[in-house]
Formats: sequence, structure tokens, C-alpha cells
Amino acid sequence: MPLTRKLLEAWRARTQSEFVMHASIGSTGAVQAVRDRAVHIGLLSRPLSREEREGPAATLTQHPYAWSIVVFGAHPSVRDRSITTREVVALVRGEPSAWSDGASRVFLSRERGDSSHRAAITRLAGFREAERDAQDSSRFRVLYSDVELRFALLGTAGSVGLTDLGAGSIDHLPLVALALDGVAPTKENASAGRYPLVKPFVALAHRATHPLAESFLRFLRSDEARTLVEATGFLATEPAGGVL
Repeated sequence: MPLTRKLLEAWRARTQSEFVMHASIGSTGAVQAVRDRAVHIGLLSRPLSREEREGPAATLTQHPYAWSIVVFGAHPSVRDRSITTREVVALVRGEPSAWSDGASRVFLSRERGDSSHRAAITRLAGFREAERDAQDSSRFRVLYSDVELRFALLGTAGSVGLTDLGAGSIDHLPLVALALDGVAPTKENASAGRYPLVKPFVALAHRATHPLAESFLRFLRSDEARTLVEATGFLATEPAGGVL
């Protein structure tokens, strides 16, 4: 949402057009809203599912415009700068876990199906089973938006959770972005496929949509938009190895 608002404001400055950006209703809600023509463009942080591609949404078009680096973000007091997949899985399983200074790790979760969790599920061995059990047993505090999660991380000592690196940067939040298995979550590492947690941002629209919506979709493909995407900590091109 922070990145897309910046892109919309740049488009507005270029075209002198107005827009309404609604509060997030999640990727699944966005698919439904576009399909029902409640909005002209829906914002997804995942590709369409197979069922969505084959169902009523099959007439919609997908427009990837950025790729977000997903990180294990930690409270500013955390001194560690890295975490391992093994430590993450053990933490999500509910095993006792502590930072290097002895402070307890506190995992903050998103709801089932969240796109950042989906990135971890598809890339980190053992995370899928641990996360499913954690959701089934209501083991952790669950936050229902990226904004909620980021501010919960800021307010909970020792906490860690999955969040977007670029969004935190745009909002100037002092969260610690942890390296994963010794690989820093940089744009260079993500682009090369060395850092595994990346998710797409996709604009969804009907093939025949409003002229202003089509204008914004064209803007998303422009050099100006790509430069803005890169300048705000996101990737303007799909990383090596793709995104699952």
C-alpha cells in the first residue's frame, strides 16, 4: 500500500487525474472486488491461484509492477542481525527460543493465507507444517494487516515477524531487518535469487476497464514508475528463479 500510494501520486502529478485508494481488504478481497466491478483496479501481493485463474476471474488481467523483499523484522532492541531457518521453524513450533543476549523471542503472526507467510511457506523447509500447527492451535498473537504487524513489532520487546522491507523503509520504521541463514535481505541478493523471500505486487483489472484505470496501468510500465519502485527499496524486475 505505501508503494502503490506513491505510484498513484506520481501518476496524478503527471496526468492531473484524481483517484480513491481504499483501505486494504486483502488479495482475495481484491479479486472479488474487481470481479464484481466494485473497484477498477485491485492490488494483490500474490499471483492469482489456479482456482481464480480458471474461475470467474479468468477474464481479468494481471499486471505485476514490483517485487517486495519479505524479511523477519525484529523490535529495535534486538541486537542480533541474523536468524536461521532452523531457529525460525523452532520458534513457530512453540519451542523455547531466545536472542543471543538471552531475551526471549516473541513471534507475531499474520492471518492464515497472508502473502508474506506464503513466501516463507514456499521457500523455507519445515515452515509450512510449523505455521499450520501454530494457526490451528492459536499459538501466537495474530495481526490482520501489515501496518498492524509493524506497529506491534515496534511495541513488543523481543518480537519478530514477517513483514515487507520496502514498506518499513517508506514509513521510516526502525525495525531490524534480519539476515536469513547469513544472507542479508538486500536488493542485490534478492535480485540474484540468493535471498529467497520475495513476493510480487500485482495490479488486477478487467481487460476492458475505465480509461483512467488503463492510464495508470500504462504508467506502471513506464521508466518513471520503475525508477520510483527501485528508489523505495522494491524490485522493478522479477528476481532470478522467479517467485513461487
